[in-house]
Amino acid sequence: MLPILITQAAIEVTAIGIAVSLASGLISKRITNQKRMKEIKEKMTGLQKRMAEARKSGNQDEIKRLEAEQKQLAPLMKEMMVGSFKPMMITFIPLLLVLGFLGSTYGNYGFGWKYTEFDSKGKLSGDRTRAWFTEGEFSYEIRNTGGAAAGDHVSITQPVRFSNHGEMRIDVWHNVTNGGITLDVLADSEKIYSKELRGTANETISFSTQKYEGERNLTLNLSYSTDAPSADTIRVDNIRWEEGAPRESWVTNHGFETYAGGIINVPFLGLQNWLGWYILVAMASSLIFEAGYKRITERGGKHDDRKKEQKQEAPQETDPDDQKNG
Repeated sequence: MLPILITQAAIEVTAIGIAVSLASGLISKRITNQKRMKEIKEKMTGLQKRMAEARKSGNQDEIKRLEAEQKQLAPLMKEMMVGSFKPMMITFIPLLLVLGFLGSTYGNYGFGWKYTEFDSKGKLSGDRTRAWFTEGEFSYEIRNTGGAAAGDHVSITQPVRFSNHGEMRIDVWHNVTNGGITLDVLADSEKIYSKELRGTANETISFSTQKYEGERNLTLNLSYSTDAPSADTIRVDNIRWEEGAPRESWVTNHGFETYAGGIINVPFLGLQNWLGWYILVAMASSLIFEAGYKRITERGGKHDDRKKEQKQEAPQETDPDDQKNG
């Protein structure tokens, strides 16, 4: 089965999403007059409520009076809109820079290698890693935690433009303690390379692609022909054409290290790419911030009201001179 998977990259995106949401919320509260915005909102809400009641009762005179009042409140609506846009104008460019950084670091909006598996024992998983790479910052790691069964397999797939470059090369690192593990490379459903992996090694595999033309799905499939009770780790990186061929021509989105799978996998949400996770984190953080801010301000308001009441109820001291004069 495909597990719920949270990678180190997902944790990093979570931290950035929370930080950006808190910063945006604080900026919004700082540069807008919250008391004024609340007053305008209450006036508009009250007017809408009275208008609904008047229409429900069919009171035409009240409806006309409220419509006139609504026109008078138009400047307040404009003031509220301008107040809402001020934080957006300040945070828009920094937010674009943050999104650009996330996109370049964690993948181009989640498009890239698609991870699939047949995992009868729940022992297989795969995601990109910084643990080992020969180019860029990431490689793709496939793991058997110990106990994979015969017939289980894992695949990563991405569209590739085949242009008769001749030879494709892939860097592979593996620490295999079980037998019967085979790495197959396919163009669409046609097998173009196969190798059995054994022991611990860092090697480059290569194979001819001269017979293929146009865009096809390149698939790397790791399969178990026997039970694998011990743990295995296989990492792949730097998929490329033979020396001299332009690297930009092979993968639709350019660069294996940038697009080596999603940073997170939540199957029941259909969530895998960094952008979906960032949006989810940012929305949740904003809601929590707003709820917390509202609670704090309400507590502060109640505290101020209590102080005023205590001050009003406190007995006033009488000046001794006033008592004598009395």
